[in-house]
Amino acid sequence: MWQRSDLKETAKEVLRRTYWMSVVVALIFGFVGGGGGGGFSFRLPYNSSTGNHGSSSYGSSQYGSKQDIINDAIEAAANRGEITEEEFNKYYNTDDLGSLPQAVKDELHRATDSAKSQMTEEEKMIILSIALFGLIIFLVALIVGTIISTFVLMPLQVGCYRYFIRARNEEGKVDDVIFAFKDNYKNVVWVMFVRMMKLMGWYCLLFIPGVIKSYEYAMIPYLLAENPAMSSEEAFETTRKMMDGNKFDMFVLGLSFIGWAILGVLTCGLGLVFYVNPYMRLTYAELYHTLKDLNGVDPLPQQTDEIVEGVL
Repeated sequence: MWQRSDLKETAKEVLRRTYWMSVVVALIFGFVGGGGGGGFSFRLPYNSSTGNHGSSSYGSSQYGSKQDIINDAIEAAANRGEITEEEFNKYYNTDDLGSLPQAVKDELHRATDSAKSQMTEEEKMIILSIALFGLIIFLVALIVGTIISTFVLMPLQVGCYRYFIRARNEEGKVDDVIFAFKDNYKNVVWVMFVRMMKLMGWYCLLFIPGVIKSYEYAMIPYLLAENPAMSSEEAFETTRKMMDGNKFDMFVLGLSFIGWAILGVLTCGLGLVFYVNPYMRLTYAELYHTLKDLNGVDPLPQQTDEIVEGVL
């Protein structure tokens, strides 16, 4: 069984010996693991005849001329028997709103209120076009983001993990960050992609199982950092073995850094950059070393007898 205090003490010692390199790599790790978003807004077109946005009352070309609207109201009132035939003939084609019978005025109010509440076909097409454009932008951004994450960011993350696990023995170098691009790059990309897709599947299923699986697969980047040739099947099997019975303890280990994180935020992020983040990363690297030793895991590729004999 491992203790959080032991991991943290060892991590602090490693941080003292490798301070500036650890700060730089932790900063890189923060960048390659980040993201952002945005949005847009929409306003109805301005109607110059009324000074309003959207539909106007009378005289709008969207709903016909002023005379047409009045005549329609007179016809509707006449059809309902609210005005006489004499009133119909008298007021039809008039443009004097004040002289109209009250029934016609009421009909005009109902008509204009209905017109204001309805969206024109042009406005519908504008909104539909914007929604479709937004969907296309989202899908393109999702595809591009996935490609960049898979082929660039995740290999860089594995490189950062490699530095942190090698820092214990003062073997870590900043160059470790790009090691995955030079050593079994395709395999690293594939295994990390499979890990990402499995986690997405679990999170889509339910949130809690997704969180559990994220801890179960937590050791895969560390394993690839030591052995970039490790197959997907072996990586998932090994991480399950290492995290069996340790998922909740790793969760609690993360919670133990909340105080440090708050302090880092209170220093305008400087504390996070220059202490908290490298300290956390080195602590998790120590957890990897500990779990590896406890479970008898050796991720390094084993030399066969034939290779040894050939060297001798």
